Amino acid sequence: MNCWKCGIVLEEPFLKKLSFRATCDKCLAALHCCSNCIYHKTGYSNECIVPDTEHVSDRTLNNFCEEFSLLGTAPKQKDDSAKQRFDALFKAEINPKVLN
Repeated sequence: MNCWKCGIVLEEPFLKKLSFRATCDKCLAALHCCSNCIYHKTGYSNECIVPDTEHVSDRTLNNFCEEFSLLGTAPKQKDDSAKQRFDALFKAEINPKVLN
C-alpha cells in the first residue's frame, strides 16, 4: 500500500483493516481518511459514491467512516506542462531596448 499524500510504500495492514488513527511513517498524513478511500469522488454528494455517508469537513484528516475502503495507491502525478505553457503566454519578457 502507498501513502495517498507522499507515495511512500507502507506495510499492508492486517486483513486490509486500517486503524482509525493510522498515519504515514514519512509525512504523518492520516491514512484512514477520505483521500485514501476508493469511494471518495469529487462531484458526488458529500464527495462520496456511497449514499448517505456522514459529512466529513476535512477529507485529509482521520475519520470514523464505517464505509472506508483502502485505496492505498500512490498519488497521481500532475501534468503541469499545459498549465506552464498557458501561464507563459502571459509572462512576456519586456525588452528594455524597446522601451527607450
